[in-house]
Amino acid sequence: MCQFENDCSVPPTPARPDGGRSGGRRRTGSLSARRVAALVLLVEPNYQPPIDPDFVAQTLGLTPAESHIAVWLAEGRTARDIAMTTEREEGTVYWHMKRAYRKLGISRQADLVRRVLSVAELR
Repeated sequence: MCQFENDCSVPPTPARPDGGRSGGRRRTGSLSARRVAALVLLVEPNYQPPIDPDFVAQTLGLTPAESHIAVWLAEGRTARDIAMTTEREEGTVYWHMKRAYRKLGISRQADLVRRVLSVAELR
């Protein structure tokens, strides 16, 4: 029955006929004798705290343009959306992304997003 040496030094608690274990407590028959506790956690599933591009730039060693693009990608925007928002060519957005990839030693957009999100958790 004992898997390890230390397990044999403490005898197991005998099982009750109803399948539960007594655990050394006496039943009083009154619910008022028990303590009841509850934890309520309210979560808004769609809420995402804003990611600070300056903190991302400083932490990952990116330029302001690279970090802003990386943050927007992490927030779910596409390169085309970013280009339209910033009034730049889509190729310019990809150029900044590629520079960020080189600086971080990565080769995929998913890796860039993962890095930004992990940095955002530090804050």
